[in-house]
Amino acid sequence: MLMKWIAMGTSGLLSLALGSVLPGAQRPDGPPPPPKAKAKRGAPGGDEVRKAYDLLRRLRADEATTGKPEERLKDWTARATSLYQKAVKAESAGQGREAREYGLAAHDLARAVDHARSAARADHADPDLPPPPGEEGPEAPRERAVRELRHAHGRIVEAPADPGPDAKFYQDAAKDLYNAALRDAEAGRDERAAELALAAEAITHVAEHSARAADDTPPPPGKPRRKDGPPPKEKAKRPRPPGKEDDAPGPRDRPGPKSELPPPIRD
Repeated sequence: MLMKWIAMGTSGLLSLALGSVLPGAQRPDGPPPPPKAKAKRGAPGGDEVRKAYDLLRRLRADEATTGKPEERLKDWTARATSLYQKAVKAESAGQGREAREYGLAAHDLARAVDHARSAARADHADPDLPPPPGEEGPEAPRERAVRELRHAHGRIVEAPADPGPDAKFYQDAAKDLYNAALRDAEAGRDERAAELALAAEAITHVAEHSARAADDTPPPPGKPRRKDGPPPKEKAKRPRPPGKEDDAPGPRDRPGPKSELPPPIRD
């Protein structure tokens, strides 16, 4: 009898030991494990709002440390800040589409300010920091200026007549920046011309995104806007008539600093 009780006790202790070391073992009367929490996704439009915040924070900090900025750039920074505040308000209300569009508008306007400032800095070369000899980068300054001028020109002339609130203000600003960039390119100030052309291109998007944020209809389908990409394809040149192949090149075919540039934009 004693041996029977010893055998039963040994069997029970062995069962308890195995239950504690085997994976997945669970007491039958215990509660089930809690379900794994799903990872939270970012708020709609959060990336665009964050980009606007990061750039505006830097621009406003620069204003506070570099003295009084140009009045026009100061006004644009204030407008971009207002658009960013609308994006934050829309995101807090769960309006993801509106938050994204206001965030894009704020970021584009802040980009215009940033490029305009870079153009101003191009006029003040640092004699202690000359460019490295023989290093012009993957793209020559002239090629970059021409590329950005052509892209800005296309954006401005193809803009809708009235894309939304404050449309004329931003269209006029884009034309002023573009024409200033063109004058700099004609004078050989290619670095400054490229930065002003980038500012002009950036500011053409502001009214569009503001209008989409205020409108309930989705944006029309189309090609995504280009940030930094290849220049637009040019139209194929019309072949010359027979017997003209060996003629001297005409005025439009001669290479020159002005023939490669797009035309000015008038009101």
